[in-house]
Amino acid sequence: MKKGLLFLFAALLVFLCAAASAEVSGPVNMPLRNTSIQPRADAFACQLDGENYYRLVDGKGNVIVSESARYTNIYRIYSCPYFKVEVRSADGVHDEGLIDAKGTVIMPAQYADIKVINERWQAGIKLTPSSAEDKDYTFSNWSTGEKTFYRIDTVDIYFDSALAGTLNRNEYGEGSYTAYGAYLQIRDIEKQYRFYDKELHLSPYENNGGGEFDSVYKNRVTTYYHRGTGQAAFTASCTLNPEDLDNPYHYDSGVMYDLHGNVMFQARQNYDWVQKYAGNFAVAKMNRKCGLIDKAGNEVIPLEYDSLGYNETRFLESGYISAVKDERFGFLDANGRVTCDFVYAENIVRNYTPFATIKNLDGTIIVLSAAVGELPEHYAEVYFPSSDCPMGFVGVNAAGQKCVVDLYGNTVIPYSDEYTNIEINNDLSVILCQRSYREYDLYSRSAATETDPLSRGVDIQVPSFEDVFVPADPIPDVTLAPVQAETFWTCENGHEGNTGKFCSECGAPKPEPSPTPEPAAETWTCENGHEGNTGKFCTECGLPKPVIPEGPWTCENGHEGNTGKFCSECGLPKPAHPSVPQ
Repeated sequence: MKKGLLFLFAALLVFLCAAASAEVSGPVNMPLRNTSIQPRADAFACQLDGENYYRLVDGKGNVIVSESARYTNIYRIYSCPYFKVEVRSADGVHDEGLIDAKGTVIMPAQYADIKVINERWQAGIKLTPSSAEDKDYTFSNWSTGEKTFYRIDTVDIYFDSALAGTLNRNEYGEGSYTAYGAYLQIRDIEKQYRFYDKELHLSPYENNGGGEFDSVYKNRVTTYYHRGTGQAAFTASCTLNPEDLDNPYHYDSGVMYDLHGNVMFQARQNYDWVQKYAGNFAVAKMNRKCGLIDKAGNEVIPLEYDSLGYNETRFLESGYISAVKDERFGFLDANGRVTCDFVYAENIVRNYTPFATIKNLDGTIIVLSAAVGELPEHYAEVYFPSSDCPMGFVGVNAAGQKCVVDLYGNTVIPYSDEYTNIEINNDLSVILCQRSYREYDLYSRSAATETDPLSRGVDIQVPSFEDVFVPADPIPDVTLAPVQAETFWTCENGHEGNTGKFCSECGAPKPEPSPTPEPAAETWTCENGHEGNTGKFCTECGLPKPVIPEGPWTCENGHEGNTGKFCSECGLPKPAHPSVPQ
């Protein structure tokens, strides 16, 4: 592996980011109302002074959405760089649509409800009037208290900004879905799992849920099938496009295979487990320790850590990764070098990589930066634009004054009595400081320079991963061997679904091979994003298996359609007894 290139790339990234960290221009004073910044883009929604409809404005103060759009409301979407919009409709119900941060229409404003599955997949729901006894949605008139009831009629499914097809109420079910690349898994009204492709063709494979691939054991050989098409995978006959899949690789007994059964690499260590690749990297685990490997099998970060908080976006955009070692939290850079010392008990740290926070004994907030470690100032409150790679934060002191600080500890906007509120996006290219109800100061990055890769309009050319990551040694020719039945095993204490040499529940060693294979256990993902768990606790960080309610739930602020443990709009945790659409 050309480690020098990797180190150079990481150092260059950090240097360039640092050079640009505190350079902002402005302010541009603007009369605005009801602002809402999109954390993942250079845009925010607002009402211009004197107008009663919403526009999009970029970081320079340029209006993006024209007056003709006449959006009565615009809401940011936290999970991807989109905005949900509303218009006036004839029935007052079918009024929602979706646009990107440049104002391009992703979904027309003709739906009663929109579910953003991910950046590529969305669902637009159309309703029909119903009764209280046969309803999916309830609408309340806040002034009169009158309630009207609706049931789902049809659901339009969109893929890559194009209408893929339409499902009926029975096919859509309760809105339980998971996207796997260019394929979508939906649980229908009968709680049966169905797979669809990007043109909404139903998969011929008989699905029972459980993920992207199914395994069938026969004649002492396990064959893997892609649920979305029914094709056998990781074999020479496979014709699937790896770009359409979520995980086009299979690891078994020290060897990583591609979709066609070709050997990608023979691991230099026989890892107990390898997480699916996210981008060009995957977390590998052996003897209860984790590290990071690339697609050539090179260990980018050695297997020395209890857990790694690997996230592709955070790692590639910031150049840092969180980790836990001996129950202590810290940060590493792309070289595996410690950039924030492992001296903080992991159970008191809240991780936002490349930042983390700790509640101090005096009630103040300690901020840990992946770039420079613990920041010297403690804050009364700290706000991040989102949980996905924020490159700065808003800090509040004891007097209630607010400031903006970047990843390197630089004060971008100093404390001031002039601002009642400050909003920022992830990369600090938009900083909106509110002076009064209708008056804002807009700051942005300075004009693009050769040392400012975060400014708009600059395309930093870095070595491709194909050039950077190459095998250190020739990979021997290895014939794909049949995958044996011992893929999953049960320990002597009855804990099922283990894949390594030791039980993930109690540490008992793997028993001698049995002629009767143990059934594959359904896997789950913890709150920190560690996938592939099969027991009661995450094998990476120890978090318990989440309990997800049947169907979406509504947070205390009224945001509907949540499916995880936190609200996707405001971040509030799931209540003990969540309300779900009836």
